[in-house]
Formats: sequence, structure tokens, C-alpha cells
Amino acid sequence: MISIRILSIDPGSSHVGFAVLDLTNTNRITLKHVETFNPNKHLLDVKDVIEQHGPRFARILKINQFFYELMELYKPDIIVCEAPFYNRLRPGAFKALVEVISSLQHTVYDYDPSVMFHTTDPSTVKKSVGVKGTSGDKEAIRSAISHLNIFYGDTIALEVLDEHSVDAIAVGYSKAIDLINHYWDYL
Repeated sequence: MISIRILSIDPGSSHVGFAVLDLTNTNRITLKHVETFNPNKHLLDVKDVIEQHGPRFARILKINQFFYELMELYKPDIIVCEAPFYNRLRPGAFKALVEVISSLQHTVYDYDPSVMFHTTDPSTVKKSVGVKGTSGDKEAIRSAISHLNIFYGDTIALEVLDEHSVDAIAVGYSKAIDLINHYWDYL
């Protein structure tokens, strides 16, 4: 049986959702791992970095360290990250997301230059799980995911996951569906 491991990301500078999904050539999608990383809880050992480069830089540094460890543990074939969305009311959030995503891509390259790094726009992710592309309703995504054909491990309970983990699952599912519909015959 052929399998592709997808590591998916819901990016942010204060919370990052990560999910690991396996897609088999029988189109079975299995969620192997999901969690939200909060870099603010890991800043005690980088006070000097905060003083020299600022708190956002330090958070991104911690995100990348955690991300690298996840890649070493789960050995993904493909990385997919939700693309940044520009909100004219919060332009600073877009800048931070671009910084985070760029640093994640550099971390993937440092880990293994042959691992593919993709981004998927938020509306495509939402549509792939059956939610209107312009919806801002996070619970709609959770509800939609609960009805998808995803197999969960015994230790994963969708109802207790936060929005970042749920979004990371949706991002990974979107890439899995994309692979099934467009690329599976070529892999």
C-alpha cells in the first residue's frame, strides 16, 4: 500500500495548529496527530533573543524549533500551510503571518530540501470541507470536519480541540483531496 504523509499548518504568531494525516492509495485519510503550539509558553530560555530581536522574532524562533522536531518525528512527504489572508482592518496580522510562513518554509528547507511546501488559500480550505468560502464561523468548520471520512486515532477527540488544531486538520484534508483529485495517478 502506498501512503503519503501530510503535515498541515494553521499558522499564527501566537498559536499554530499542526496536524499529521496519512493518505493511502485507497483514499483513506487517517489523522495521526494534531496539536496547537503556543510559543508564548516557551520563551523563558530566550530572554536574550527577545531583548535583541523582539518578542515576535522569539516566538517565531520557538515555532520553528517545535516544527522542526515535528518533522523529525513524523517524517512528512508534503507540508501544506494555510496562506495568509489580508484583512484591511488588521494589516499587521498579515505581515506577521507572512513572516511566520516564510520562516516555516525556510525550516522545511533546512530539514529536507526535497520536501514540498505548499500553501492553500483559506476559502479553498473551507470549501474542501463543505463550508462556504467566506464563512468566518469556526464551529462550522469543526462540524463539517466531524462529518468527513477521516479516521481518527483512539486518543484524538475532535470535540475538545481548539480552533487552530481544527483548522490544521481542514488544511491537511484540503491537500489530501487535492492530491486524490489531481495528482494521485502521478505519484
